[in-house]
Amino acid sequence: MKLKKFLAQKEVSTVIHSLVQTFNTTVRIENHKGTELLTEGSGPLDEAERHLVTVGDTAIGWVIGSPAMKPIADLLSYLARREAERKQLGNEVLDKYREISLLYTLSERLQTSLEVDAVARVTLEEAGRLINVDGGALLMYNAEKNLLETICVHGTRYTLDMVITPGVGITGSVFQMGQAEIVNDVTQDSRYKPLGSPISSLICATLKSDKNTLGAMVMSSANPVEFTASDLQLFKTVASQAAPAIERAILYETLEEKVRQRTAELRYRAVQLEASIGVGQRITSILTVDTLLNEVADLIQFGFNYTYVGIFLVSETTNQLIASTQVGESGREVVAAELETHDDYQAIIDWVAENRRALRVDDLANDERYAHIRLKSDNHSELALPLIMGERLLGVLDIQSAA
Repeated sequence: MKLKKFLAQKEVSTVIHSLVQTFNTTVRIENHKGTELLTEGSGPLDEAERHLVTVGDTAIGWVIGSPAMKPIADLLSYLARREAERKQLGNEVLDKYREISLLYTLSERLQTSLEVDAVARVTLEEAGRLINVDGGALLMYNAEKNLLETICVHGTRYTLDMVITPGVGITGSVFQMGQAEIVNDVTQDSRYKPLGSPISSLICATLKSDKNTLGAMVMSSANPVEFTASDLQLFKTVASQAAPAIERAILYETLEEKVRQRTAELRYRAVQLEASIGVGQRITSILTVDTLLNEVADLIQFGFNYTYVGIFLVSETTNQLIASTQVGESGREVVAAELETHDDYQAIIDWVAENRRALRVDDLANDERYAHIRLKSDNHSELALPLIMGERLLGVLDIQSAA
């Protein structure tokens, strides 16, 4: 704050001149360095007093003269204080405008971000512009693991492999308590646990939607920073905008995955339907049973991408199942192993034939009915279906898959 600026004002110079003339005295005004700015009157200043001119607790100059000149110091102090308040108000208005502008930008960018990672990145970028920090991280809560897992970082202070247990450390405590905090000196906080590069100050808030606490956001500085209540409120505002955007992105990604799964399922069913039609068309032109069975097995394996298809018919003489056709070498080992232990264990195709019901085994390697078989095959699952015409059992269709 410069006194010379106020002394140049006509109203101020008029007041000084009038006081000097009224009291027939002399006054000299100096800045805080002792440099003379103005002298009014021609008398000596040997017995003069020094009247301090201040703005708050800061000295900006002196008025040197008789006690009657003190009002000049008071006037200059008042003008300087008013100017400082005006500048402060202007700065506050400018800061608020800047905050509103950046929050508006954040809101616009979040509206167009449909992936969780994108929302996290935008949030950290905009928060870094609003608050004096050099690093940050956004963490999502994994309920199954009971951990806060980092999904995005800003700067080089944090890494994506960082995980935090709720209630542990400052960030974990903030998440558990649900209250945003500023810690201007982390070394004085007993909860502080170093993560990544050393930091001096941090600001942290939870990410809350209407019903859930989704995670936490933390930003920090390697150099000491005096975060203010205004910084905390601004940070909480950013977090409150980010939380519903993240929840919306999670919902979008979930729906997108369901659409992908449904699309894949429909495509698979279309392939199955095409294969079924192909089977029907091919078998109408086949006259011999052996050729028909071989063709059916080939079409089923190719059309449905199975690793093994076997058709077993009931022998009219022994009433036992006999392999009529088998396609896919990987499945032959499973069936052969089952049949080798037929006396001690009932093979799946025998069970199906006896009960005239379909049977599916989803995990051959871990199913107790197959614990006695040392499988070398890559086949993972098996499905056997009874072939029935009227009340007569013709045989069993056995299918194996690596999936």
